[in-house]
Order: sequence, then structure tokens, then C-alpha cells
Amino acid sequence: MEKYAMYLRKSQFDRDYENLSVEETLKRHQSILSKLAKDRKYFVEKIYDEVVSGETIAARPKVQELLNDVSQNKYAGVLVIDIDRLARGNSVDQGIISQTFQFTGTKIITPTKTYDPLNEFDEEYFEFGLFMSRREYKTITRRLIRGRQISASEGKYVGGTSPYGYKVIKLEKEKGYTLEIVPEEAEVVQKMFELFNNGWGGNRIANYLNKALIPTRYKAKYWTHSTVLKIINNPVYIGKIKRGQQKESKTIENGVVVKTRKYIKDINEIELYDGLHPAIISEEIFYTAQEVMKTRTNDTKVKKDTEIKNAFAGLLFCKYCGRGIRRCTHKTNKGQQERFICTMTAICENHSADYQVIETAIIQNLKAWYDDFKVKISAEDNSRKELDEFKSYLARLNKEIDELNLQLNNAYSFLEKGIYTIEIFQQRKAILDKDIAELVNRKNSISNEIEQIENQSDNRLMLLPKTEKLLDSFYSLTRKEQNALLKEILSKIVYAKEPNGDIKIEIYPRFSNF
Repeated sequence: MEKYAMYLRKSQFDRDYENLSVEETLKRHQSILSKLAKDRKYFVEKIYDEVVSGETIAARPKVQELLNDVSQNKYAGVLVIDIDRLARGNSVDQGIISQTFQFTGTKIITPTKTYDPLNEFDEEYFEFGLFMSRREYKTITRRLIRGRQISASEGKYVGGTSPYGYKVIKLEKEKGYTLEIVPEEAEVVQKMFELFNNGWGGNRIANYLNKALIPTRYKAKYWTHSTVLKIINNPVYIGKIKRGQQKESKTIENGVVVKTRKYIKDINEIELYDGLHPAIISEEIFYTAQEVMKTRTNDTKVKKDTEIKNAFAGLLFCKYCGRGIRRCTHKTNKGQQERFICTMTAICENHSADYQVIETAIIQNLKAWYDDFKVKISAEDNSRKELDEFKSYLARLNKEIDELNLQLNNAYSFLEKGIYTIEIFQQRKAILDKDIAELVNRKNSISNEIEQIENQSDNRLMLLPKTEKLLDSFYSLTRKEQNALLKEILSKIVYAKEPNGDIKIEIYPRFSNF
């Protein structure tokens, strides 16, 4: 019995369904194609629904899966609402799709036409259709960009979400949107600029806002240094509309097109238009902040070869809030003193502590773990017995999966011979598919366990000399060397200093269950 597949993807240019969500659009497309399959008595074995957007094949995992299955001659045809759902990418992507369907003889079926890649005229028609869809994509994209550019030049807001301090409103009696001030948020924005121009840094302002329990309007629960600086750098607050702050470039890496976006920080390098919305701060305050920003950026610019000053950088985390613990310095009568402090110190209950005290505590914990680790490694290892049990269980699972696949093949045969009706076949297939899926999941889980056990012995032995080297030479190494060795041994270190002064350290070694 011939099998068919269905591929569903919403185009960003769907005019008929532009007000519907991706899921609603795909549901409507599925309904249309399901009716087509029923009318023509096609048996659709699998539906590939693409819910992510992407111009290229590399950005769409479902079309990759579909092409892989088509290349293995799994289907007689693939149902799509239109051929442009398969590819609006470049000529390379179009060539991959065209060749995959041509070499396997897999048909492409739409509600208006069926394309047989083995038919010379259909092949040309299909390739021409892909070319035209790509051309239409480029044309519409240019039109959208030009439309946004025109809207921006007219002072309309063209962003996705409203910036903090504003809300998006529809313009009356004309197309487009503008911004309206949210008073309570505008006061916060004004305070940020005031503090920044008076010498406060991004971290200090973020801590101030968090301590004052001022809510953000973003996914993050707390204010951060980067969020504050993005607001300080945004000309929307002086009544301007910006364009061209992100520059996109494309490169080819290992044969794949990679897109990168560069954020332009210099306000003089982006396009600014007078907006229809009111300003929250004056231009004088804003441009003063930009000059302050440039000064600080230049003053704090570091060389790439600057030596690491924190041996636990990227490893040390707060027990209470989960954020990173950073190194800072304080002036004392004895000179500069190094300390560790939580990055969320304004709202976190964790206390700061002396660098050397924490360093000593971590090394002591690491030595205690190392001594215990050696004992466990030298003790009788039961992992081989456990491995044999897992492998035996895996063999039984493979046998059960083979038996169920045989039953599924028999069900197809019974359907072709008329022993099974379509309804009985579908019921039987649904049960077998579910049982097979459960066994495959179990098989994958057991396979992962086996792989971990087989690798664990080597990984354990690798940790021993690395840890011994670190403990023997720690205080003679540079902090950069200490950091590199620690990252080979540990995945993270959790730190807490309780109100009574007790310091708690938890270390998490790599590759170990101990």
C-alpha cells in the first residue's frame, strides 16, 4: 500500500490567515489537505508540521526530516498547500529539494496540481514554481522593508514590542501605530538617566531598581546591567524613531549560510526620524548620557590578553539566587582587598566574603572529595555487572521492537488483502505505533545508560591525575592556569555565607556520580 506524507508550514506572507496564529493556520491547512487525501484515498502516514520560521532548509528541522525520509523512498507523494511551503530559500536549497524528489520519484501534491518529478514538463513547472516563489519572497520582503522605512520616516512606531516607558497605540483614521507614555514607567526611565549622568553605573542602577522592587516588563525577573544600558542608549525616549541599529551579515561556514547581527551602539551611525510620540527626557539629558557612555567605554576597554584575576570565574554560583558570584575589590587600611559578592547583592541574602577565605574553603572541599574519590575508585566496582544487565535488557527490547514491527507489516498486508477495513487497520496501527514508541524511548534511555557506564571508568581515571596536579601546584599557578584546571575538574561551585558567618561550599565534579 502506498504511503503519503503531509508537510505544513505557515508563510509569513499568508494573506488569508494573517490574523491567525501559526497553530490555527496549520490546522486549517491540514483540514484542506486531509480532505484531499480522503477524496483521493491517499493513506497519510505522517504529518510534518513546521512551527518555526526560517528562510533556509538549515533553519527548518521538519523539512530536513521530511527530505531525509523522502530520500529513503518512504512515500509515494507529499501533500503541501502550495509548493512555496517547501522552499523559498536560495538556489542551493531549491536544488536540494528538486533533486531529492526527482531521484526518488516522489510526487508533490497540492490542491490545484500534482507534480510528478519524473515527468519532464512537471519537473520544469516545479522548478519554475520554486524560482517564482523565491522571486515573490524577495519582492515581498523588499516591500515590507520599504514600508517600515516609510512608516519610520513618517514618525510611526515600527517595532514589535513597546519600549519600557511606553505602550503601543493604533493611530486614528490612518494606518500604523505610535507610542503613548506610561507615567509610572516614564518616571523610572527619567530616574535612570538622572542616576547615570550623576556617575552611577549600569549594575548600580539595576541593583537600586531591584532593591526598590520596581518590576521589569521583560522575561527576566530582575533588572540587569545590560537592560539598563539598552534604555540609556535608546533614542526613542527623546521622541525619535530609529532604523538600522542592527546590521545583518551572512557568511558561509562548513557549507552553511550563517547569519550574524551586529548591534550599532554609536547613536551617530543609525538613522533617526522625528517620531509622532512624545519624549520622556530632553535631548540635552540623552546626549549627555551618550557622552558619559563613550567615556566609560573607552576607560574600561581591556586588552584581549588581560590576565584572569578570578580563578573561579565561570564556576562560582550563589546558593540562594543561582546567579554568578563575582570578584570585587575594596580599599582598606592594608590596601586593596579582594572579595567575592553575589551579582544580585541588592536583593540576595547571600553575604560577601574574603577571596582567600573562599579559595581555601574550595581547595579543602576539593581535597576531601579527592580522597573519598580515590577510595571509591579502588573499591570493588559493580558497574560491570550493572552494564551486563543493561545490555541483556537492551537485547530483549530490540527483540520486542522487531516483533511489533513484524505485526505492523502484517497489518499493512491484511489491509491490502481486504482482511482489515481502513478503520480496523488505523486502530491496530495506532496501538502498535504507541507500543513501538514506548519501547524505542525505553531503548534510547537504556542505550544512554550503557554509554555513560562504558565512558565512566575512563572519565573517572582522567579526573584523578588532573585533581592531583591541581592540589599539588595550586598556589604556584597563575589564576588563569588555576581557572583552566578547575574547569576541567569541576562543572560548578555553589557558595553561601550565612548570617552567622558560616561559609558553605558545594563542589560538582565533572563526569562523576560521586
